[in-house]
Amino acid sequence: MARGSQIPSQDAPTYQGVSSGGEIIAEGCGRNTRGELLHFLSIALGSANEIQNDLIVARDLAYIDQLAWETANEEIMRLKRMLATLSRKVSASTAR
Repeated sequence: MARGSQIPSQDAPTYQGVSSGGEIIAEGCGRNTRGELLHFLSIALGSANEIQNDLIVARDLAYIDQLAWETANEEIMRLKRMLATLSRKVSASTAR
């Protein structure tokens, strides 16, 4: 198998992080206060940062090529912007 087509087992935490982002946000939405939701949105943003770092490592180790990295990185950046916007809106609604 080509190196880029096989996902090493040590990369499993990255996939766990990808799938848990939505779960983290869902858990925050089920909490009682906006402050708790903001906390969970912050955790989700931290997970996105971890995934972005994992992608950089995967690129540097040649598990993914530059084009795949650029595409995935653009999506992670888009997700981070959406999380930041949602956090600002929730925070602003808390201040009212």
